[in-house]
Amino acid sequence: MPFYFRIRTYIFIIFFIFLPILNSLALSLQSSHFHIYIHPQINTVQLLDKLKVKYFLSFYSEPLKKDDLEYLLKKLLDAIYLETSDALDIHMYSFQINIDILPNRQYLDRLLTSYFRNFSSAPSFYVYEQNKIYLSFEDMTLGMLVHEIAHAIVSHYFVIPPPTKVQEILSGYAEYLVNKSIGKNRSYNLKDGED
Repeated sequence: MPFYFRIRTYIFIIFFIFLPILNSLALSLQSSHFHIYIHPQINTVQLLDKLKVKYFLSFYSEPLKKDDLEYLLKKLLDAIYLETSDALDIHMYSFQINIDILPNRQYLDRLLTSYFRNFSSAPSFYVYEQNKIYLSFEDMTLGMLVHEIAHAIVSHYFVIPPPTKVQEILSGYAEYLVNKSIGKNRSYNLKDGED
């Protein structure tokens, strides 16, 4: 075996030995629809901002404390799930999805290499067998999360998962509808009190 491949193999082995250790250090949350693992390097306030927290929380009549970031994040992700379900008109209220939010694409590329031999770098992907969404925080957008949630919903709703192209069309449609409903160019910032 050439030297390059041995080094690459060792790197992957080390990565997968330490990945569970990193996950134990990660912020781990459980919401109604998600098991969420957030890498320790990720700032929760920035994550909430990327996911347009103020738009989704404007629907809640109950007062929410802004200092309880974990609670806000769980409520936000559940609201995004319900919005995605509404966009697809597929409602599975007891459905659970796993999400790993990693700092950047380099982390995702390592995972992709382990799942697929030929891959192109992606900012996010969904693995049906694990029912898990992997996201790069650096590249993450609300639309990206909605797209991957739609993949999970579509994959599990039908007895036989639809072909990849059909899933992409449905996921893209859900992403379009959610972006349209929040006004894609509108900025919702958690740090300053203005929209």
